Amino acid sequence: MLTQVVRWTLLLCVASTLLNILLYLGTGNRGDLTNLLGDAGLAILALFGFWFTKRRR
Repeated sequence: MLTQVVRWTLLLCVASTLLNILLYLGTGNRGDLTNLLGDAGLAILALFGFWFTKRRR
């Protein structure tokens, strides 16, 4: 169950990161770049959580 939650969180982070990349490339707005860095940080935390839950088994 926890692995599935972490997997969906990671998937949402990746989708949000891709969307923010497209927004930043399209507009060049620095606010989108800030959102991109935040999404990348959340994705890294989700990867660590995914790795930890897989390793616990």
